[in-house]
Amino acid sequence: MVLNKFEQTVEHEIAPTPKILKGSPEFFESKEKDEKEDKNPIYLMMNLETKCSYRCPKCALPGYRRNMKEPLSLEQRKKLIIKAREIGIKELVIVGAGEPTEHFDETIKPVIEAAHHEGIGTIMFTTTSHLTREQAEFYRDHDVSIFVSLDSIDSVTYKELTGTGNLEQVLENIQMLKKVFGETNEQVNGKKVVRLGINVTVVVQNKEQLDAIKKIAGDEMQFIVNFPIKRGKFKSDLVWQRLVGEHYAELQRLAEEKSDTGGHSSIDEGVCSYFNRGVSVDIDGQMLSCGYASETAHALGSVADDKTLDDLAKHYREIRQKYVRFSEKIGKKPSCPLRDEDYKVYLEELGVDMEKLQQEK
Repeated sequence: MVLNKFEQTVEHEIAPTPKILKGSPEFFESKEKDEKEDKNPIYLMMNLETKCSYRCPKCALPGYRRNMKEPLSLEQRKKLIIKAREIGIKELVIVGAGEPTEHFDETIKPVIEAAHHEGIGTIMFTTTSHLTREQAEFYRDHDVSIFVSLDSIDSVTYKELTGTGNLEQVLENIQMLKKVFGETNEQVNGKKVVRLGINVTVVVQNKEQLDAIKKIAGDEMQFIVNFPIKRGKFKSDLVWQRLVGEHYAELQRLAEEKSDTGGHSSIDEGVCSYFNRGVSVDIDGQMLSCGYASETAHALGSVADDKTLDDLAKHYREIRQKYVRFSEKIGKKPSCPLRDEDYKVYLEELGVDMEKLQQEK
């Protein structure tokens, strides 16, 4: 493996001080007492109409082939954000439906500004493909925590895993983000609070690079390793065999061992907190069980309807209750229902039309 000049020049070691991401459940629990019996939602996971120039074989393709209506207007999204704040939501999450830095001015900026106006922070996932310093300073000044997707530090492998990505530019952008966000870190209960992270999807091609990528994260960034999810492009047997093959159990173990959180980018009681403590809304306002779970659209209502919007807290409680019933049925508590072998049972619990879903496939 030929390493690039950035990886060769990383000198610092990972600091022993534990790190937590600003906007994570642990961050909020460190600052204030969290109710254990009837937890309030923390996250509004919002899919936005952002295309992506990357061609990643791992892409979950949220919304792909779904009968999508017109996107919510900015005014509708502002109403949703206000309602989210009223029911206690603290963070907007932008993940999965495209590359936000490619659509900054027309889509991303006004939504983040609306959240910031309501006192809601943002967690955003990005390849940084179109990131500028002006954008980085905007994110810093509007309470945005950023996860950079970095699946390899070898230029050939990075190209294979992104289709078109420029590794040198991404690594330069990481260094720029560290400089721009350099004075924003704080300490809470002996832990360092950071606003930057690196997110890796571990596959056969990069599993030996995880420690080296973690060094690039250094002391300024949280390091997260996710294991593959068989949906979107990953549903192709050819893609799955090439990137995962017979190594799924090993990749899952590596994700748990190498991540600063022990798994997903955000964990609450062993479950992905964007799911367990969140409300998810698709581009057109359809409510989802998770931002990636397009198949749950049309079963949970739409926030474009004022009645559904007013019942946002009720929707959140019902999703949690149905997850509990699902866990009881299968005798385990999956950290990510979408990755679980019994996911069909959860879809049935949600009331998804399984016959129609099968026809759409």
